[in-house]
Amino acid sequence: MRIPSLCIAATCWLGFALACQAEPIPQRYLDADHATCLAGCAKKGAPENFCKAACDCSMEKISESVTLDEYLSVVQAMAQNTEPPKSVMNRLTQLSLDCAIEAKKAMPSGN
Repeated sequence: MRIPSLCIAATCWLGFALACQAEPIPQRYLDADHATCLAGCAKKGAPENFCKAACDCSMEKISESVTLDEYLSVVQAMAQNTEPPKSVMNRLTQLSLDCAIEAKKAMPSGN
């Protein structure tokens, strides 16, 4: 019967597509971005503990919500000095802002 074989093929294709989509951003890329985040934050004069919390949060959220393809599209656009995809940049900006707010709330009073 043809229907079960079509279902199996569709299931295999879906599994393959999900496996490809779920490929994580390599840790070395996240580590390099974390170092850049810390340096940029410190350059703005923010306290070290704030920078660490905000950058740790940002890298965690990026690794959870940005696909490798999306990440590479931003890296490629930056390397070519072109505009990265707006949808990805909007999401990255929002998660960075969310992390900065979380880090600020976690700061002791007076900082």
